[in-house]
Amino acid sequence: MTPPKPSSNALLRTVAPILLGVVVLYAGLQYVAHRLSITPSFVALERAEAEEDLERCVSALNREIQHLDMFVHDWSGWDDTYAFAQDRNEQYVAANLVPSTFLDNVLNVICMADPRGDVIWGQAVDLDTEEDIPLEDLVTLPLAAPDTTEDEDAACAGVALTRRGPMLIAVRQILTSQDQGPPRGLLAMGRLLTQDVLDGLVEQTGVEFSITPVQGGSPTGAEAALLQRLAAPDAPVIEQVAEDALIVTTRIDGIDGRPALILRATTPRDITHKGAQAARFAFVSTLGAGLVMLLFMVVLLWRAVIVPLRALTGHIVAITKSGDLSSRLNIHRNDEIGTVAREFDRLLGRIEYDIDRRETAEAALRESEAHIRAIVNAAADGILSVDDAAAIESANPAAERMFGYAEGELSGKHLQDLIPQYLSGYVPSGAPGLLALAVEKPGGFRAELTGKRKDGSTFPAYATISDMLLGSRRLFSVLVSDLTEYKRLHEQMMRAQHLATIGEMGAQIAHEIRNPLTGISSAIQVLDKQAHADDTVKEVFRHVLDEVARVDKTVQDLLQFARPWTPEKHPCNVHHALSGVRDQASTQKEFAGIRFVLDVPPDAAVLADDALFKQVAWNLFRNAAQAMPEGGEIRVSVEAAPDTFRLLIADTGTGIEPAALEQVFKPFFTTRTRGTGLGLAVCRQIVEAHGGSIRVSSSPGSGTTVVIELPLEE
Repeated sequence: MTPPKPSSNALLRTVAPILLGVVVLYAGLQYVAHRLSITPSFVALERAEAEEDLERCVSALNREIQHLDMFVHDWSGWDDTYAFAQDRNEQYVAANLVPSTFLDNVLNVICMADPRGDVIWGQAVDLDTEEDIPLEDLVTLPLAAPDTTEDEDAACAGVALTRRGPMLIAVRQILTSQDQGPPRGLLAMGRLLTQDVLDGLVEQTGVEFSITPVQGGSPTGAEAALLQRLAAPDAPVIEQVAEDALIVTTRIDGIDGRPALILRATTPRDITHKGAQAARFAFVSTLGAGLVMLLFMVVLLWRAVIVPLRALTGHIVAITKSGDLSSRLNIHRNDEIGTVAREFDRLLGRIEYDIDRRETAEAALRESEAHIRAIVNAAADGILSVDDAAAIESANPAAERMFGYAEGELSGKHLQDLIPQYLSGYVPSGAPGLLALAVEKPGGFRAELTGKRKDGSTFPAYATISDMLLGSRRLFSVLVSDLTEYKRLHEQMMRAQHLATIGEMGAQIAHEIRNPLTGISSAIQVLDKQAHADDTVKEVFRHVLDEVARVDKTVQDLLQFARPWTPEKHPCNVHHALSGVRDQASTQKEFAGIRFVLDVPPDAAVLADDALFKQVAWNLFRNAAQAMPEGGEIRVSVEAAPDTFRLLIADTGTGIEPAALEQVFKPFFTTRTRGTGLGLAVCRQIVEAHGGSIRVSSSPGSGTTVVIELPLEE
């Protein structure tokens, strides 16, 4: 079948240029890849091989030096050598320092020196002629001692430039066979780097290389420039002197640390040439194969894909326009397109079903979420959700109000910011943290804790912590109840029960004590009248009457404390009421030396029982005066406060100890030798009966301040 012209089908007109472009692009990318990646990789591989050849040459030279050093070590650590260095016996020379030693071990020089470096025996030999040569031609005298360290034997080995050319040399200290001293001198052996030695190294490495000594140890000109490029030892320089070879150059430092040799290794460029040939062949073959595949794919695309896709495309377009998901293709083919058509029909059916189910589920989910959100938001207790690191993820409005945060501020906070007793985050091994306890205890963790608000204040709280799994995540729900009001009501209830008990006791006291006291008082008064005016017993009678009056006053205070207070509230002018109490106090002996400062606005008013308000002021004034036996100042002031009337009564007295400050409102607690200890307790009862509060702040030597807060409205 001859494919139609490209203009007869939009898909073919689109795909054919794409396929052609793909072929051209692939061929171009392959060419670029060869140029930018493969060819450079061949070059890099070639350079790496050149550097490896150079390393083999350097390693071969180092091995020669190492073998020479080991040979010298064997001689220098020989007991016979150690003895010769001391006594210079001729038997050692005759047995060991003979011509065969030089020839068999390819040594040009053997030299021994005392510890100062002065030669005690030395000989240099030309191995080619087997004739002696001056020792100074090969060894610099006196012989230098090698460097020593604590971790290795004293030794030095390397290359030295001599008058006869470069030489491999090794120097070691003369020690015993156990490498013990003291050292008795130095042993040096050397081998000239002759052409025969170099040929042997070339044969070992399989690399063509040459060695050039540095002229005089102080290079100039081109040699100096090359050594400058070889800034560090064994730093190679690669030069391409021809298309067929690379020359790698490095420098070898001498035993004195200065440049001694320049080593050049030659590597053939076989890798690059073969890589270029492979790249050209790959490009031509790829382009030809791509064009053949292009023609075949166009024909196959038309017959196997384009025609069936026309029907499938038309069906999809029709469904898109109509939105009718009930329409089906019903194409009966056994190839992939037929499978696609059948699966598309099934997909339409599943989509219809899933859409119905999703809409139903989404509606139910929205309703459920709204229901749960409404319950959580309306809850009076604080509800928090935290992750397993105790980081807060969400909080309901009650929790935000309870801890004093604005909406959204709690997100990201740590649970320890709200509950200071929190110890650590949940750890599977069971670390002692609240979250860990919530996991370990059945039903979660419940306890009365301390809550901390944003402003730093604290309040009693009851917390319930439960864990839950949300997928693979472990989360915790924290339910917090503010126990402040509960504690207050409980305290009031306990105090009411206590007062009821005191009331019953007061009634019994009034019945059992006051009547007998009246009789005693009357009897004493009769006896007092019958006694002579100058009788000393009259002083005793007056003292008894004072004590009876004091007991009666105590019973009266107790009954007053136990009575239920029901204030009759009316607008009360605070300035007028306090001025009256001040004027009354000024006439009393116990207020002698006391100065009153009334810093209260004339129009200041509060809703209170005028008589009870004055009684509270009188009790507080008396307490302040008793705390200032040498005189002082009582200052009364008003402080601005939202929704409450705040009255401050401060004195300059001795102050209250911290331990006593916690008990000042308890009945019968007093720090004085006389008194019932009911004054402040009665003040608190009256203030709380008005719906207010009273508190005391003090420190020893700094006076005392009493703060009364009363509501401005009912």
